[in-house]
Amino acid sequence: MRLWWNDPRLVWNTSDYGGENQIVLPFKDLWTPDVTIFDSASETMMPGRREYRPIVLNNGTVIYLFPTIVDSICVIDVLYFPMDTQECRLMFGSWSHSGKEIDFFPKIPTGDMDFFITNNEWTVLSFNARRNVAYYKCCPDPFPDVTFYLRIRRKPLFYILSVLFPCILTSSVAILAFLLPPDSGEKVSLNVTVLLSLAVFLLMVSDQLPASSDHFPYVGMYFACSMFLVSLSLLMTVCVLNMHFRAPGDGKAPSWMHPVFLHFGRRFLLCQSENKVQPCKQRQLSNIRLQNIGRYSEDQNFRSPMYNISTIGLEDDARKSYISLNFTNSHKDLAQTENSSVCDEPGLSEGRLNEWQEIAMVMDRLFLILFILITLITSVVFLGLMGNE
Repeated sequence: MRLWWNDPRLVWNTSDYGGENQIVLPFKDLWTPDVTIFDSASETMMPGRREYRPIVLNNGTVIYLFPTIVDSICVIDVLYFPMDTQECRLMFGSWSHSGKEIDFFPKIPTGDMDFFITNNEWTVLSFNARRNVAYYKCCPDPFPDVTFYLRIRRKPLFYILSVLFPCILTSSVAILAFLLPPDSGEKVSLNVTVLLSLAVFLLMVSDQLPASSDHFPYVGMYFACSMFLVSLSLLMTVCVLNMHFRAPGDGKAPSWMHPVFLHFGRRFLLCQSENKVQPCKQRQLSNIRLQNIGRYSEDQNFRSPMYNISTIGLEDDARKSYISLNFTNSHKDLAQTENSSVCDEPGLSEGRLNEWQEIAMVMDRLFLILFILITLITSVVFLGLMGNE
């Protein structure tokens, strides 16, 4: 701290004192102005102030140089963190004397930066000094002060590499969940892992920032938006899996899904169908024995023999098949070999199954493109806002 003031009571003629033009006196033997730093954040105002000696010149000028540490309250705006610029004010003035008794002026228009030590986190942009005059309700007299405006900018490289880049990379990993096949069983777990990772990054950023609801940083908004997008991708994945693993008993797909997904969506998203419905096959059935077991219908108007159909020497898939045979009531014993039209029961539902799987494939591709577009737009917008200060 460097203070200069003039005391007319300390003027002397150098010729009367052997040409001595300056002396050094103890602090307690001199009157010193009550220079106060407003908005001090320390219990001790400018420690070490009374431990050094002022220099008195023969014209009454007093020079007091002493080292000290100044702590002041500074309002921080973290909206653009980690690419933010802050301005802190250091206001010095008299607490008890008005401008009629003590006046304040800056000796130079800027703060002295000759012995400034470079900081690893902040860069000093300017350190200007300006005289201000304030009027208070208590007193009609003016109260001058000298205010230093310290303008600093944060060095963002550390935060970009340790916070922003991992967040962007983690959000991009969520895209891989759409590329995994549904049968892998890892689509949901991957999205949940990404969501937890983003929550950890958000906690890291919150620990490095002052608690404030007035200016929530854009980087925090970006993390929250990324968490929302990953949660949305998790919802999309669940919808895709729900479509992919539909059972035949769940019914057919709604009629509106056919033109939206199977026709327009498949062509627009360049999805190729790999599923084919197997038609009914002609199979040769042999050694089919129909035996009349002598049971007749109790219907008086229609009497027909009941037959026991046994398959001998057939393949396993033929035993599980529906056999279409035409015969008359007059046959009692029949053993023959014929070509019959057989449709496997799984084949009847395969078309329905493949229909749901194709819809799931188109939905997965659609959600992938939407997620990539929204993620890119969100990243560009928030990064642009952070660097737009």
